[in-house]
Amino acid sequence: MISALLVAIGLTIGLSPDLQVSYKIDFRLDTVNHKLYGEQTVRFFNPTSESIERIAFHLYPNAFSDTNSAYCAEDGRVKADVASGNISRLDVSEIFISGRAVDSGMVETKGTLMYITLRDELPPGRDLEIDLKFELVIPRAKVRFGHDGKGDYLLSHWYPIICGYQKGELIDREYHANSEFFSNFGSYDVTMRLPSDYVVGATGILDLIDENDSISVWHAVADTVIDFAFACGANFEIFRADTLGIDIEYLLNKENTGLLERINDITKYSLAYCSERLFEYPYDNFTLVDFECGSAGLELPGMIVVSFDDPGRVESVRRTESLIAHEAAHMWFYGTIATNETDEPWLDEGLTSYYTGKIMTARDKTPEFSVLGYDISLDKLSRIFALSRGISFPIDLASYDYPDWFEYESAVYTRAEMTLQCLEIVIGDSTFAKALKGYARKYRFGHPDSDDFKKAISSYSEKDLSGFYSQFVSGTSRVDYAVTGMLYEKIEDEIQRYKVTVTLRRNHDGILPQTVSVRLDDGSVMDTVWDGYSRVAR
Repeated sequence: MISALLVAIGLTIGLSPDLQVSYKIDFRLDTVNHKLYGEQTVRFFNPTSESIERIAFHLYPNAFSDTNSAYCAEDGRVKADVASGNISRLDVSEIFISGRAVDSGMVETKGTLMYITLRDELPPGRDLEIDLKFELVIPRAKVRFGHDGKGDYLLSHWYPIICGYQKGELIDREYHANSEFFSNFGSYDVTMRLPSDYVVGATGILDLIDENDSISVWHAVADTVIDFAFACGANFEIFRADTLGIDIEYLLNKENTGLLERINDITKYSLAYCSERLFEYPYDNFTLVDFECGSAGLELPGMIVVSFDDPGRVESVRRTESLIAHEAAHMWFYGTIATNETDEPWLDEGLTSYYTGKIMTARDKTPEFSVLGYDISLDKLSRIFALSRGISFPIDLASYDYPDWFEYESAVYTRAEMTLQCLEIVIGDSTFAKALKGYARKYRFGHPDSDDFKKAISSYSEKDLSGFYSQFVSGTSRVDYAVTGMLYEKIEDEIQRYKVTVTLRRNHDGILPQTVSVRLDDGSVMDTVWDGYSRVAR
Protein backbone atom coordinates (compact mmCIF):
# COMPACT_ATOMS: atom_id res chain seq x y z
CA MET A 1 0.00 0.00 0.00
CA ILE A 2 1.55 3.31 -1.06
CA SER A 3 1.60 5.86 1.74
CA ALA A 4 -0.76 8.81 1.52
CA LEU A 5 2.34 10.95 1.86
CA LEU A 6 3.27 10.05 -1.69
CA VAL A 7 1.72 12.29 -4.29
CA ALA A 8 1.05 11.63 -7.93
CA ILE A 9 4.11 12.58 -9.94
CA GLY A 10 4.47 13.97 -13.41
CA LEU A 11 7.77 14.09 -15.28
CA THR A 12 9.28 17.56 -15.12
CA ILE A 13 12.83 16.79 -16.23
CA GLY A 14 13.63 17.69 -19.81
CA LEU A 15 15.26 14.67 -21.43
CA SER A 16 18.64 15.57 -22.86
CA PRO A 17 19.18 14.27 -26.41
CA ASP A 18 22.39 12.67 -25.12
CA LEU A 19 20.64 10.77 -22.32
CA GLN A 20 18.68 7.58 -22.81
CA VAL A 21 16.65 7.66 -19.62
CA SER A 22 15.31 9.98 -16.93
CA TYR A 23 13.79 9.09 -13.57
CA LYS A 24 11.41 10.86 -11.22
CA ILE A 25 11.08 8.97 -7.93
CA ASP A 26 9.07 9.78 -4.82
CA PHE A 27 9.39 7.48 -1.81
CA ARG A 28 8.84 7.07 1.92
CA LEU A 29 11.24 5.12 4.15
CA ASP A 30 9.58 2.99 6.84
CA THR A 31 12.27 2.51 9.49
CA VAL A 32 10.04 0.42 11.75
CA ASN A 33 9.48 -2.35 9.20
CA HIS A 34 12.60 -1.63 7.14
CA LYS A 35 10.64 -1.02 3.96
CA LEU A 36 10.55 1.61 1.28
CA TYR A 37 7.39 2.59 -0.63
CA GLY A 38 7.89 4.40 -3.88
CA GLU A 39 6.37 5.74 -7.08
CA GLN A 40 8.47 6.15 -10.18
CA THR A 41 8.15 7.69 -13.62
CA VAL A 42 10.72 6.72 -16.22
CA ARG A 43 11.13 8.25 -19.65
CA PHE A 44 13.06 5.88 -21.89
CA PHE A 45 14.60 6.71 -25.25
CA ASN A 46 15.29 3.94 -27.80
CA PRO A 47 19.04 4.21 -28.47
CA THR A 48 19.21 1.42 -31.07
CA SER A 49 18.73 1.37 -34.83
CA GLU A 50 15.82 -1.07 -34.58
CA SER A 51 12.36 -1.00 -33.05
CA ILE A 52 12.12 -2.36 -29.50
CA GLU A 53 9.43 -4.90 -28.60
CA ARG A 54 9.93 -4.93 -24.82
CA ILE A 55 11.54 -2.94 -22.03
CA ALA A 56 13.94 -4.57 -19.57
CA PHE A 57 14.45 -3.56 -15.92
CA HIS A 58 16.94 -4.67 -13.28
CA LEU A 59 15.45 -5.62 -9.91
CA TYR A 60 18.76 -6.13 -8.12
CA PRO A 61 17.38 -6.62 -4.57
CA ASN A 62 15.65 -9.81 -5.74
CA ALA A 63 19.03 -11.52 -5.80
CA PHE A 64 18.42 -11.93 -2.06
CA SER A 65 14.70 -12.74 -2.11
CA ASP A 66 15.22 -16.51 -1.90
CA THR A 67 17.97 -19.11 -2.17
CA ASN A 68 17.16 -19.95 -5.81
CA SER A 69 18.80 -16.84 -7.24
CA ALA A 70 21.93 -16.96 -9.37
CA TYR A 71 23.73 -14.95 -6.70
CA CYS A 72 22.90 -17.46 -3.94
CA ALA A 73 23.91 -20.35 -6.17
CA GLU A 74 27.37 -18.78 -6.53
CA ASP A 75 27.94 -17.52 -2.96
CA GLY A 76 27.38 -19.95 -0.12
CA ARG A 77 27.66 -17.34 2.62
CA VAL A 78 25.00 -15.14 1.05
CA LYS A 79 22.81 -18.19 0.47
CA ALA A 80 23.05 -19.11 4.17
CA ASP A 81 22.24 -15.52 5.14
CA VAL A 82 19.16 -15.49 2.91
CA ALA A 83 18.11 -18.91 4.24
CA SER A 84 18.28 -17.49 7.76
CA GLY A 85 15.58 -14.99 6.80
CA ASN A 86 17.65 -11.91 5.96
CA ILE A 87 15.99 -11.22 2.64
CA SER A 88 15.37 -8.30 0.35
CA ARG A 89 12.65 -8.04 -2.24
CA LEU A 90 11.61 -5.47 -4.83
CA ASP A 91 7.96 -5.79 -5.85
CA VAL A 92 6.61 -3.73 -8.76
CA SER A 93 2.91 -2.98 -9.26
CA GLU A 94 0.47 -0.73 -11.13
CA ILE A 95 2.52 -0.31 -14.30
CA PHE A 96 1.37 2.24 -16.89
CA ILE A 97 2.98 3.00 -20.25
CA SER A 98 2.08 6.32 -21.80
CA GLY A 99 -0.93 6.48 -19.52
CA ARG A 100 -2.28 3.02 -20.35
CA ALA A 101 -2.35 0.22 -17.77
CA VAL A 102 -0.10 -2.75 -18.52
CA ASP A 103 -1.78 -6.14 -18.21
CA SER A 104 -0.02 -8.60 -15.90
CA GLY A 105 0.33 -11.02 -18.80
CA MET A 106 2.66 -8.55 -20.50
CA VAL A 107 5.08 -8.53 -17.55
CA GLU A 108 7.62 -11.31 -17.06
CA THR A 109 9.94 -11.49 -14.04
CA LYS A 110 13.02 -13.72 -14.32
CA GLY A 111 15.38 -13.64 -11.35
CA THR A 112 16.59 -10.07 -11.03
CA LEU A 113 15.17 -9.01 -14.40
CA MET A 114 11.72 -7.75 -15.35
CA TYR A 115 10.54 -7.51 -18.96
CA ILE A 116 7.51 -5.52 -20.13
CA THR A 117 6.17 -6.37 -23.57
CA LEU A 118 4.97 -3.27 -25.41
CA ARG A 119 1.60 -3.05 -27.15
CA ASP A 120 3.32 -1.16 -29.95
CA GLU A 121 6.98 -1.38 -30.84
CA LEU A 122 9.11 1.63 -29.92
CA PRO A 123 10.81 2.93 -33.09
CA PRO A 124 14.45 4.12 -33.12
CA GLY A 125 14.83 7.64 -31.78
CA ARG A 126 11.44 7.64 -30.05
CA ASP A 127 10.69 7.61 -26.34
CA LEU A 128 7.95 6.51 -23.98
CA GLU A 129 6.93 7.09 -20.37
CA ILE A 130 6.55 4.34 -17.79
CA ASP A 131 4.81 4.87 -14.45
CA LEU A 132 4.95 2.27 -11.69
CA LYS A 133 4.78 1.72 -7.96
CA PHE A 134 7.23 -0.39 -6.00
CA GLU A 135 7.82 -1.73 -2.52
CA LEU A 136 11.29 -2.60 -1.26
CA VAL A 137 12.01 -4.92 1.66
CA ILE A 138 15.37 -3.78 3.07
CA PRO A 139 17.65 -6.44 4.60
CA ARG A 140 20.24 -6.15 7.31
CA ALA A 141 23.31 -4.72 5.63
CA LYS A 142 24.74 -7.09 3.06
CA VAL A 143 26.26 -6.77 -0.38
CA ARG A 144 26.13 -3.06 -1.24
CA PHE A 145 22.96 -2.08 0.60
CA GLY A 146 20.77 -2.52 3.65
CA HIS A 147 20.39 -1.27 7.23
CA ASP A 148 22.88 -1.80 10.04
CA GLY A 149 22.26 -2.59 13.68
CA LYS A 150 22.34 1.09 14.62
CA GLY A 151 19.48 2.06 12.32
CA ASP A 152 21.50 3.65 9.51
CA TYR A 153 20.76 2.84 5.87
CA LEU A 154 22.72 2.54 2.64
CA LEU A 155 20.67 2.04 -0.51
CA SER A 156 22.25 1.46 -3.89
CA HIS A 157 20.66 -0.25 -6.92
CA TRP A 158 17.46 -0.18 -4.88
CA TYR A 159 14.75 0.83 -7.38
CA PRO A 160 13.63 -0.61 -10.76
CA ILE A 161 16.50 0.33 -13.11
CA ILE A 162 16.21 0.34 -16.89
CA CYS A 163 18.78 -2.07 -18.38
CA GLY A 164 21.52 -0.24 -20.27
CA TYR A 165 22.54 -0.48 -23.90
CA GLN A 166 26.11 -0.57 -25.21
CA LYS A 167 26.68 0.09 -28.91
CA GLY A 168 23.04 -0.74 -29.55
CA GLU A 169 23.08 -4.04 -27.63
CA LEU A 170 20.85 -4.61 -24.60
CA ILE A 171 22.90 -5.54 -21.51
CA ASP A 172 20.38 -7.55 -19.49
CA ARG A 173 22.61 -9.79 -17.41
CA GLU A 174 21.47 -11.56 -14.27
CA TYR A 175 22.94 -10.31 -10.98
CA HIS A 176 25.80 -12.73 -10.31
CA ALA A 177 28.00 -13.00 -7.22
CA ASN A 178 31.07 -11.56 -8.96
CA SER A 179 29.26 -9.13 -11.21
CA GLU A 180 29.16 -5.37 -11.06
CA PHE A 181 26.55 -3.10 -12.63
CA PHE A 182 25.97 -1.40 -15.96
CA SER A 183 23.54 1.44 -16.69
CA ASN A 184 23.28 4.26 -19.19
CA PHE A 185 23.57 7.89 -18.15
CA GLY A 186 20.37 9.52 -17.04
CA SER A 187 18.86 12.36 -15.06
CA TYR A 188 17.21 11.97 -11.66
CA ASP A 189 14.63 13.94 -9.72
CA VAL A 190 14.16 12.20 -6.35
CA THR A 191 11.97 13.15 -3.40
CA MET A 192 12.85 11.35 -0.16
CA ARG A 193 10.62 11.24 2.95
CA LEU A 194 12.78 10.31 5.91
CA PRO A 195 12.64 10.52 9.71
CA SER A 196 13.23 14.10 10.80
CA ASP A 197 16.33 13.27 12.86
CA TYR A 198 18.13 11.59 9.93
CA VAL A 199 21.27 12.90 8.27
CA VAL A 200 21.34 12.13 4.54
CA GLY A 201 23.92 12.01 1.76
CA ALA A 202 23.05 11.28 -1.85
CA THR A 203 24.05 11.36 -5.48
CA GLY A 204 23.47 14.84 -6.92
CA ILE A 205 22.44 18.14 -5.36
CA LEU A 206 20.44 17.68 -2.17
CA ASP A 207 18.05 20.15 -0.50
CA LEU A 208 15.74 19.98 2.51
CA ILE A 209 12.37 21.24 1.21
CA ASP A 210 9.99 20.50 4.08
CA GLU A 211 9.97 19.09 7.60
CA ASN A 212 7.84 18.55 10.68
CA ASP A 213 8.30 16.76 14.00
CA SER A 214 8.44 13.32 12.40
CA ILE A 215 9.33 13.62 8.72
CA SER A 216 11.86 15.55 6.66
CA VAL A 217 11.35 15.85 2.91
CA TRP A 218 14.56 15.96 0.89
CA HIS A 219 14.85 16.67 -2.81
CA ALA A 220 17.78 15.50 -4.93
CA VAL A 221 18.57 16.35 -8.55
CA ALA A 222 21.34 14.61 -10.48
CA ASP A 223 22.17 14.98 -14.16
CA THR A 224 24.19 12.64 -16.38
CA VAL A 225 24.82 9.92 -13.82
CA ILE A 226 24.52 6.15 -14.16
CA ASP A 227 22.67 5.49 -10.90
CA PHE A 228 21.22 7.18 -7.84
CA ALA A 229 22.24 6.13 -4.31
CA PHE A 230 21.81 7.53 -0.83
CA ALA A 231 22.73 6.90 2.79
CA CYS A 232 20.83 8.13 5.82
CA GLY A 233 20.59 7.67 9.56
CA ALA A 234 20.59 9.33 12.96
CA ASN A 235 24.04 8.05 13.93
CA PHE A 236 26.13 9.77 11.27
CA GLU A 237 28.11 12.89 12.00
CA ILE A 238 28.40 15.07 8.94
CA PHE A 239 31.48 17.12 8.03
CA ARG A 240 31.96 19.40 5.05
CA ALA A 241 34.96 20.47 3.00
CA ASP A 242 35.71 21.61 -0.53
CA THR A 243 38.40 21.38 -3.17
CA LEU A 244 38.61 22.41 -6.84
CA GLY A 245 35.08 23.77 -6.58
CA ILE A 246 33.74 20.41 -5.36
CA ASP A 247 31.56 20.38 -2.25
CA ILE A 248 32.61 17.37 -0.14
CA GLU A 249 30.55 15.75 2.58
CA TYR A 250 31.74 13.06 5.00
CA LEU A 251 29.12 10.96 6.81
CA LEU A 252 31.13 9.33 9.58
CA ASN A 253 30.35 7.15 12.56
CA LYS A 254 31.27 8.80 15.83
CA GLU A 255 34.09 6.34 16.59
CA ASN A 256 35.84 7.28 13.33
CA THR A 257 35.66 11.06 13.45
CA GLY A 258 39.22 11.20 14.77
CA LEU A 259 40.39 10.14 11.30
CA LEU A 260 38.71 13.08 9.59
CA GLU A 261 41.94 14.95 8.83
CA ARG A 262 43.56 11.95 7.13
CA ILE A 263 40.35 11.04 5.32
CA ASN A 264 39.98 14.60 4.07
CA ASP A 265 43.61 14.74 2.94
CA ILE A 266 43.58 11.57 0.84
CA THR A 267 40.13 12.34 -0.58
CA LYS A 268 41.17 15.77 -1.81
CA TYR A 269 44.48 14.48 -3.12
CA SER A 270 42.82 11.65 -5.06
CA LEU A 271 40.20 13.89 -6.67
CA ALA A 272 42.86 16.44 -7.63
CA TYR A 273 45.22 13.79 -9.00
CA CYS A 274 42.65 12.24 -11.34
CA SER A 275 41.20 15.63 -12.33
CA GLU A 276 44.63 16.75 -13.50
CA ARG A 277 45.64 13.58 -15.31
CA LEU A 278 42.31 12.54 -16.86
CA PHE A 279 39.70 15.28 -16.88
CA GLU A 280 38.13 17.58 -14.33
CA TYR A 281 35.74 15.91 -11.90
CA PRO A 282 32.41 16.71 -13.58
CA TYR A 283 29.99 17.03 -10.67
CA ASP A 284 29.46 19.71 -8.05
CA ASN A 285 29.59 17.45 -5.02
CA PHE A 286 31.21 14.32 -3.64
CA THR A 287 30.14 12.24 -0.62
CA LEU A 288 32.04 9.72 1.50
CA VAL A 289 29.95 7.40 3.70
CA ASP A 290 31.28 5.33 6.60
CA PHE A 291 29.17 2.16 6.47
CA GLU A 292 29.66 -1.61 6.74
CA CYS A 293 28.20 -2.73 3.42
CA GLY A 294 29.53 -6.26 2.99
CA SER A 295 32.71 -5.12 1.24
CA ALA A 296 35.66 -2.95 2.19
CA GLY A 297 34.61 -0.23 -0.23
CA LEU A 298 31.97 0.64 -2.78
CA GLU A 299 31.81 3.15 -5.61
CA LEU A 300 28.58 4.93 -6.53
CA PRO A 301 28.00 8.01 -8.69
CA GLY A 302 29.36 10.99 -6.79
CA MET A 303 29.64 8.86 -3.66
CA ILE A 304 31.94 6.28 -2.14
CA VAL A 305 31.39 3.97 0.82
CA VAL A 306 34.23 2.78 3.04
CA SER A 307 34.44 0.71 6.20
CA PHE A 308 37.11 1.06 8.90
CA ASP A 309 38.18 -2.31 10.28
CA ASP A 310 40.42 -0.99 13.10
CA PRO A 311 40.97 2.79 13.17
CA GLY A 312 43.42 2.43 16.06
CA ARG A 313 46.04 0.55 14.01
CA VAL A 314 48.42 2.35 11.66
CA GLU A 315 48.27 -0.48 9.10
CA SER A 316 44.48 -0.33 9.08
CA VAL A 317 44.44 3.43 8.52
CA ARG A 318 46.95 2.97 5.72
CA ARG A 319 44.69 0.45 4.04
CA THR A 320 41.75 2.80 4.44
CA GLU A 321 43.67 5.60 2.72
CA SER A 322 44.48 3.27 -0.16
CA LEU A 323 40.82 2.21 -0.26
CA ILE A 324 39.65 5.83 -0.45
CA ALA A 325 42.11 6.51 -3.27
CA HIS A 326 40.77 3.45 -5.11
CA GLU A 327 37.11 4.37 -4.72
CA ALA A 328 37.78 8.00 -5.64
CA ALA A 329 39.47 6.88 -8.87
CA HIS A 330 36.26 4.99 -9.62
CA MET A 331 34.56 8.35 -10.14
CA TRP A 332 36.33 8.24 -13.51
CA PHE A 333 36.62 4.51 -14.25
CA TYR A 334 33.00 3.64 -13.49
CA GLY A 335 31.22 6.90 -12.79
CA THR A 336 32.01 8.90 -15.94
CA ILE A 337 33.93 6.50 -18.19
CA ALA A 338 31.16 3.96 -17.80
CA THR A 339 32.53 0.74 -19.20
CA ASN A 340 30.50 -2.44 -18.94
CA GLU A 341 31.63 -3.75 -15.55
CA THR A 342 29.47 -6.83 -15.91
CA ASP A 343 31.09 -8.06 -19.12
CA GLU A 344 34.51 -6.36 -18.97
CA PRO A 345 35.39 -5.66 -15.34
CA TRP A 346 39.12 -5.37 -16.03
CA LEU A 347 38.59 -2.07 -17.86
CA ASP A 348 37.14 -0.65 -14.68
CA GLU A 349 38.86 -2.36 -11.75
CA GLY A 350 42.21 -2.73 -13.49
CA LEU A 351 42.50 0.93 -14.45
CA THR A 352 41.22 1.99 -11.04
CA SER A 353 43.81 -0.22 -9.30
CA TYR A 354 46.52 1.20 -11.57
CA TYR A 355 45.57 4.75 -10.58
CA THR A 356 45.33 3.78 -6.91
CA GLY A 357 49.02 2.89 -7.00
CA LYS A 358 49.83 6.10 -8.84
CA ILE A 359 47.94 8.22 -6.32
CA MET A 360 49.51 6.60 -3.27
CA THR A 361 53.02 6.70 -4.72
CA ALA A 362 52.71 10.32 -5.84
CA ARG A 363 51.51 11.39 -2.40
CA ASP A 364 53.86 9.30 -0.26
CA LYS A 365 56.67 8.50 -2.74
CA THR A 366 57.13 4.98 -1.30
CA PRO A 367 53.87 3.99 0.41
CA GLU A 368 54.54 1.00 2.65
CA PHE A 369 52.29 -1.59 4.22
CA SER A 370 53.21 -3.89 7.08
CA VAL A 371 52.93 -7.59 6.20
CA LEU A 372 54.06 -10.17 8.75
CA GLY A 373 56.26 -7.53 10.37
CA TYR A 374 57.87 -6.40 7.09
CA ASP A 375 57.31 -3.02 5.47
CA ILE A 376 56.53 -3.59 1.80
CA SER A 377 55.85 -0.89 -0.80
CA LEU A 378 52.44 -0.91 -2.49
CA ASP A 379 53.75 -1.81 -5.95
CA LYS A 380 55.79 -4.73 -4.60
CA LEU A 381 52.81 -5.88 -2.54
CA SER A 382 50.68 -6.09 -5.69
CA ARG A 383 53.36 -8.11 -7.44
CA ILE A 384 53.69 -10.51 -4.50
CA PHE A 385 49.93 -11.10 -4.52
CA ALA A 386 49.92 -11.70 -8.27
CA LEU A 387 52.87 -14.11 -8.18
CA SER A 388 51.49 -16.06 -5.23
CA ARG A 389 48.13 -16.59 -6.89
CA GLY A 390 49.37 -17.72 -10.27
CA ILE A 391 47.48 -17.34 -13.53
CA SER A 392 44.44 -19.47 -14.30
CA PHE A 393 42.18 -17.13 -16.29
CA PRO A 394 42.67 -14.17 -18.65
CA ILE A 395 41.92 -10.72 -17.28
CA ASP A 396 39.29 -9.88 -19.93
CA LEU A 397 36.61 -12.44 -19.04
CA ALA A 398 33.09 -11.41 -18.04
CA SER A 399 32.66 -11.07 -14.29
CA TYR A 400 30.33 -14.07 -14.17
CA ASP A 401 32.82 -16.30 -16.02
CA TYR A 402 35.25 -16.44 -13.10
CA PRO A 403 34.49 -19.41 -10.84
CA ASP A 404 34.84 -17.54 -7.56
CA TRP A 405 35.81 -14.23 -5.98
CA PHE A 406 39.42 -15.34 -5.52
CA GLU A 407 39.99 -15.80 -9.27
CA TYR A 408 37.95 -12.70 -10.12
CA GLU A 409 39.89 -10.44 -7.77
CA SER A 410 43.23 -11.90 -8.80
CA ALA A 411 42.56 -11.29 -12.50
CA VAL A 412 40.64 -8.02 -12.79
CA TYR A 413 42.32 -6.16 -9.93
CA THR A 414 45.89 -7.34 -9.32
CA ARG A 415 46.98 -8.82 -12.65
CA ALA A 416 45.11 -6.20 -14.66
CA GLU A 417 46.97 -3.51 -12.71
CA MET A 418 50.30 -5.21 -13.38
CA THR A 419 49.42 -5.61 -17.07
CA LEU A 420 48.81 -1.87 -17.32
CA GLN A 421 52.08 -1.15 -15.49
CA CYS A 422 53.84 -3.37 -18.01
CA LEU A 423 52.11 -1.65 -20.94
CA GLU A 424 53.34 1.65 -19.53
CA ILE A 425 56.92 0.35 -19.67
CA VAL A 426 56.49 -1.05 -23.19
CA ILE A 427 55.29 2.23 -24.76
CA GLY A 428 56.92 4.65 -22.32
CA ASP A 429 55.49 6.35 -19.26
CA SER A 430 54.89 9.77 -20.85
CA THR A 431 53.26 8.22 -23.92
CA PHE A 432 51.07 6.02 -21.76
CA ALA A 433 49.98 8.98 -19.62
CA LYS A 434 48.99 10.91 -22.76
CA ALA A 435 47.18 7.86 -24.13
CA LEU A 436 45.17 7.37 -20.95
CA LYS A 437 44.22 11.03 -20.85
CA GLY A 438 43.17 10.86 -24.51
CA TYR A 439 41.12 7.72 -23.88
CA ALA A 440 39.45 9.26 -20.82
CA ARG A 441 38.53 12.49 -22.57
CA LYS A 442 37.28 10.78 -25.70
CA TYR A 443 34.96 8.51 -23.73
CA ARG A 444 33.89 10.95 -21.02
CA PHE A 445 30.22 10.10 -20.45
CA GLY A 446 30.59 7.19 -22.84
CA HIS A 447 30.45 3.41 -22.68
CA PRO A 448 33.72 2.23 -24.28
CA ASP A 449 34.72 -1.41 -24.58
CA SER A 450 38.07 -3.21 -24.79
CA ASP A 451 38.45 -2.53 -28.51
CA ASP A 452 37.95 1.19 -27.88
CA PHE A 453 40.60 1.13 -25.16
CA LYS A 454 43.12 -0.69 -27.34
CA LYS A 455 42.55 1.63 -30.30
CA ALA A 456 42.93 4.68 -28.07
CA ILE A 457 46.26 3.45 -26.67
CA SER A 458 47.54 2.44 -30.10
CA SER A 459 46.73 5.86 -31.53
CA TYR A 460 49.40 7.31 -29.23
CA SER A 461 51.99 4.56 -29.76
CA GLU A 462 53.80 3.53 -32.91
CA LYS A 463 54.26 0.00 -31.56
CA ASP A 464 52.25 -3.02 -32.66
CA LEU A 465 50.58 -4.02 -29.39
CA SER A 466 48.47 -6.91 -30.73
CA GLY A 467 50.95 -9.48 -29.42
CA PHE A 468 50.96 -7.84 -26.00
CA TYR A 469 47.16 -7.92 -25.76
CA SER A 470 46.88 -11.52 -26.94
CA GLN A 471 49.41 -12.67 -24.35
CA PHE A 472 48.51 -10.66 -21.27
CA VAL A 473 44.92 -9.46 -21.71
CA SER A 474 43.20 -12.28 -23.59
CA GLY A 475 45.81 -14.89 -22.65
CA THR A 476 47.45 -16.25 -19.54
CA SER A 477 51.10 -15.88 -20.48
CA ARG A 478 53.65 -15.66 -17.69
CA VAL A 479 56.89 -13.71 -17.93
CA ASP A 480 60.03 -15.09 -16.31
CA TYR A 481 63.53 -14.50 -17.65
CA ALA A 482 66.73 -15.64 -15.99
CA VAL A 483 70.44 -15.01 -16.25
CA THR A 484 71.99 -18.47 -16.30
CA GLY A 485 75.62 -17.55 -16.80
CA MET A 486 78.20 -14.87 -17.46
CA LEU A 487 81.72 -15.23 -18.82
CA TYR A 488 84.30 -12.62 -19.57
CA GLU A 489 87.72 -12.82 -21.16
CA LYS A 490 90.50 -10.27 -21.55
CA ILE A 491 91.45 -9.33 -25.08
CA GLU A 492 95.21 -8.78 -25.43
CA ASP A 493 95.91 -5.66 -27.46
CA GLU A 494 97.10 -2.12 -26.88
CA ILE A 495 93.81 -1.14 -25.20
CA GLN A 496 92.61 -3.13 -22.20
CA ARG A 497 89.37 -4.71 -23.38
CA TYR A 498 87.11 -7.55 -22.28
CA LYS A 499 84.59 -9.71 -24.07
CA VAL A 500 81.56 -10.36 -21.84
CA THR A 501 79.12 -13.17 -22.68
CA VAL A 502 75.80 -13.29 -20.84
CA THR A 503 73.59 -16.35 -21.21
CA LEU A 504 69.83 -15.75 -20.83
CA ARG A 505 66.85 -18.08 -20.65
CA ARG A 506 63.12 -17.56 -21.11
CA ASN A 507 61.39 -19.85 -18.62
CA HIS A 508 57.73 -19.31 -19.58
CA ASP A 509 55.58 -18.47 -22.59
CA GLY A 510 55.34 -14.73 -21.99
CA ILE A 511 57.48 -12.68 -24.37
CA LEU A 512 58.55 -9.11 -23.68
CA PRO A 513 61.63 -7.12 -24.71
CA GLN A 514 64.36 -7.16 -22.09
CA THR A 515 67.23 -4.80 -21.33
CA VAL A 516 70.36 -6.63 -20.22
CA SER A 517 72.59 -4.41 -18.06
CA VAL A 518 76.18 -5.16 -17.18
CA ARG A 519 77.67 -2.89 -14.54
CA LEU A 520 81.44 -2.42 -14.32
CA ASP A 521 83.56 -1.70 -11.26
CA ASP A 522 83.99 1.93 -12.31
CA GLY A 523 80.21 2.43 -12.20
CA SER A 524 79.65 2.48 -15.94
CA VAL A 525 76.82 0.38 -17.39
CA MET A 526 76.58 -1.45 -20.72
CA ASP A 527 72.98 -1.98 -21.88
CA THR A 528 71.90 -4.40 -24.59
CA VAL A 529 68.28 -4.75 -25.71
CA TRP A 530 67.05 -8.29 -26.38
CA ASP A 531 63.68 -8.98 -28.03
CA GLY A 532 63.03 -11.84 -25.57
CA TYR A 533 61.74 -14.31 -28.17
CA SER A 534 64.20 -17.18 -28.14
CA ARG A 535 64.29 -19.69 -25.32
CA VAL A 536 68.04 -19.19 -24.87
CA ALA A 537 70.13 -16.22 -25.93
CA ARG A 538 73.75 -15.23 -25.61
